[in-house]
Amino acid sequence: MRKLFLLPILMLGLAMSAQTTGFKAGVHVGFPVGDASNISSFNIGADVAYLWKDVAPKLSVGVASGYDHFIAKNVTVGGGTINIGGQIIDLPRATIKVKDFGFVPIAAVGQYDFNPKVFGSIDIGYAIATNSDFNGGFYFVPKVGMNIDAFQAFVFYKLISNNGSISTLGIGGAYNF
Repeated sequence: MRKLFLLPILMLGLAMSAQTTGFKAGVHVGFPVGDASNISSFNIGADVAYLWKDVAPKLSVGVASGYDHFIAKNVTVGGGTINIGGQIIDLPRATIKVKDFGFVPIAAVGQYDFNPKVFGSIDIGYAIATNSDFNGGFYFVPKVGMNIDAFQAFVFYKLISNNGSISTLGIGGAYNF
């Protein structure tokens, strides 16, 4: 009988500690900017992170990963004219369909809570390319957002850089477990 009484207390304790674990999972959408806007029209993804809370006053640090998927668009190349030895030659135009591409980031995270509602964070790491047409590279994502109970809403800028760059501006949300 005593075991049956202790079981709900143990479960309640585990549930309460789960509310402060520092684990969070979320989704985001973004719009490629700069050179990335020439080959991609949209970015979607999922994120997971674990933060150790208050390693310093108002500062949490941790690790993050996830998946970023970029929806590719048709790219038109060529066209125009060229002068070779006084002869004007029209160059053909071609439309190429770039394949969708993605990245798996592995990053360190720092989050500073300006107050209980407003935070800023930075993810820094490496993004592994999931498509052989692209290379992985340095991964940098600053975010600014709001804490709404166990939910976070944020805006972000994402940069993946290696012999060129892929940049995105977007919004996202995460649930803090």
